[in-house]
Amino acid sequence: MLTEIEMLHYQSISFNLSRNAKQYIRNTRESEASRMVGTHAISNLVSWRVSSKINRSVSIESRSAETAFFILSEYDSRVLELWDQPEPRKVERHDKNGRKIRCQYNPDFLLLTTDGPLVVEVKTSESIDELVSRYPSDWVRRSNGVVGYLPAETAFSEIGIRFEVFVYSTDMAYQVANTELMLQARSSPPVPAHVRAKVVSALEEQFAWSLDELRRAVGLDTFAPLVKLIDEGEIVADLRGALLSEAEGCVVARDSRLLRDGRELLKAGQVTGPVSQRSVSITRVPTLRDAEHALKRLSDLEDGPQNRSTRRSKKTVSDGAVCGLSPFQSLLPKYYQSGNRRRRLGREVEEFLAQYLSGEHANSAGLSKYRSYVRYRVMAAEVHPGLDPVSQKTFDTRLGQMPARYAALKRGGKRAANAVADPTDPEKRVLRSRLPWERAAIDHYLADIYVVVYSSDGTVYVERPWVTAMIDLYSSYVLAITISFLSPSSRAVSKIFRECVRLHRRLPAEVIVDRGAEFRSTYMASLTAHYGITYTLRPASHPRFGSQVERFFGEFKQQWLSQRPGNLADYKEARSVDGKCAPKKRAIMFPARAFEELKAFCNWRNGKLRGGELVAADTEFKRRQALYPFVAREINYDLEFMMMTAVDYKAFKVDQTRGIHVGTDWYYAPELASVRGRKSSLQVRLDPENPHVVYACINQQWVTCESTGMRVYNVKSGSQQLGEGLVKLETYGLKNKIRMMDDEDLCRIIRSYSVDVGAPVEPAVSVDFEQHEDAPLDLDSLLSESIDDLEVDSWSASYD
Repeated sequence: MLTEIEMLHYQSISFNLSRNAKQYIRNTRESEASRMVGTHAISNLVSWRVSSKINRSVSIESRSAETAFFILSEYDSRVLELWDQPEPRKVERHDKNGRKIRCQYNPDFLLLTTDGPLVVEVKTSESIDELVSRYPSDWVRRSNGVVGYLPAETAFSEIGIRFEVFVYSTDMAYQVANTELMLQARSSPPVPAHVRAKVVSALEEQFAWSLDELRRAVGLDTFAPLVKLIDEGEIVADLRGALLSEAEGCVVARDSRLLRDGRELLKAGQVTGPVSQRSVSITRVPTLRDAEHALKRLSDLEDGPQNRSTRRSKKTVSDGAVCGLSPFQSLLPKYYQSGNRRRRLGREVEEFLAQYLSGEHANSAGLSKYRSYVRYRVMAAEVHPGLDPVSQKTFDTRLGQMPARYAALKRGGKRAANAVADPTDPEKRVLRSRLPWERAAIDHYLADIYVVVYSSDGTVYVERPWVTAMIDLYSSYVLAITISFLSPSSRAVSKIFRECVRLHRRLPAEVIVDRGAEFRSTYMASLTAHYGITYTLRPASHPRFGSQVERFFGEFKQQWLSQRPGNLADYKEARSVDGKCAPKKRAIMFPARAFEELKAFCNWRNGKLRGGELVAADTEFKRRQALYPFVAREINYDLEFMMMTAVDYKAFKVDQTRGIHVGTDWYYAPELASVRGRKSSLQVRLDPENPHVVYACINQQWVTCESTGMRVYNVKSGSQQLGEGLVKLETYGLKNKIRMMDDEDLCRIIRSYSVDVGAPVEPAVSVDFEQHEDAPLDLDSLLSESIDDLEVDSWSASYD
């Protein structure tokens, strides 16, 4: 990011910008983004990526076009600064009727480049084709292929800033993926001189290698040095036609000419490659039935009797030859042209059927096909009494032809409509994750099982735990798993990040989450930005996103929980049994045991073969992680990380004699003495796992404050620490209920000893033991009185 002096030189000396241009750049750099992206996202992923150009997060509104532009701009050394959602400008454009209107326009990015400031609008090639067709007065495609948006060009030229449209096409996908991998490899150590010499020597012996063969020939354990050499230009690879993550199919050489020859050798051995044609006519590649029919006609033409059929076949062959068809192709049957395609329904019947299906039927949630057809017949008799309604077969056929998304949107809203939406074109989809730690998904699941939290005098108190999982999207490997008795919150986010770092000392390069409140929190955004992790939100009400982590929860429920006591896996069965046989009556597992079983399932799942893979997920995950170690964010599991992942709570008062009172415990640190007489309260962060630690902000530093139980907690096993943390930190509601029940029992006990409760109070007989000097005590008279015998049935030793 440019300093103030550098910025002044850039604006006034290097490019002599106008006052309005300087003001526009200043407003963009000093203010927040002009709008919040993703507010109305329907099917696109919204991300926040950390830019090395400005050392801050940049919002990106799409996985394809804007992500590609950001990555390419980050890699481009000519780009000095990159700012998202700059200040809007007033433009004059045309509406759909061709009338001029004046409105506000929000560009996507502002770049400060070595060629001057540049405002950019990012679009896909498909959207550009549509815009050029619908608004030819505003969107133009020039002779050199460059796309222009005339209203924005005019508005920004008035203040002296260039405007461009960046057009993304699917053939850029490989280039974007490779560029991102090279950016990630820059965090690796520099390439040693002896490795460079070995690479040069290998390329002198053989003009082209696959990336994997070159790694083996040089004797490298990882691809990091080779990817850095490609980034530095020492060796070249086809970044637009191959993937660096698929090393066996990626050819490298010393220059582009040799690379071209190497790629031709690789293509010669491929089973298939990219094709430009998506379909072939059935007349070129016939079905088996059509081929048999054509062969029979050919045989009859050569060896059969000469009759009218033979003459027709000869005529068909001669006509086909004119069109360039072989005799075999000419004699193929044209069954695909059979059938009467004329409309047989009356226009009035046709129009009412379409109106009914799109209106009455679509808006009637829960109405079956048969009942809907009955309603249609009744309404049709009222609308066109002189014409018969269609048959049920025709009704069902037309209903099947109606877009499923339309009816689902009317009946069940966006979520139901997205569930039945048509799949996207595979050619237009973004590349899936190809490396471990490249992307991970996080989600929660309220486990279908009851866990014992507390027991007393034969009474068992149970709760359903929340399970939080982090799944690697490349291999479906379970990176981390945690449980909690609280609804999803920042605590759950903190615990899953801690568990991942505790197990692997790494975090994924990107995390993809839904739009729950805990994931849209400031805590989540700041935590990911602090460690340079791309933070991505899935579209709302779109069940197809996040399928891998949802599939994991489904497998855990069906394959494991269904066989454990206290489960709710079969909801119908759980609802149909007697109360004494209910799942909560059969719960026997405590939190620590439940977590152990959950981890055991994850280990089993990571080690089994999945789908059509040849190796287990954990084997492939570890192998690829060793080859591409620079993808993950390496994190030290130290005090700084513990404090960073602790959850902000509120300010607590400081008692100089006992410390800080949080919950039911007192926490203290010697540093608390330094605030004596200066501060009465301190900001506190809570540890989401350890009930004996809080972090207090003292003199601009976070200080660890401990309770008395910390020393014993440190020597407990991991399962014991987990169970204690869960019960003490996450069972407030249950503990309050149990405490109330215990207090009620105490009240009943006290009342049982008060048998005269409610009876009128009799005046008590008082005995005056006060001694008077004029009435001395006569001991002889007291000793001479008779003593009554004490009747005793038995003696109890418990009162000895």
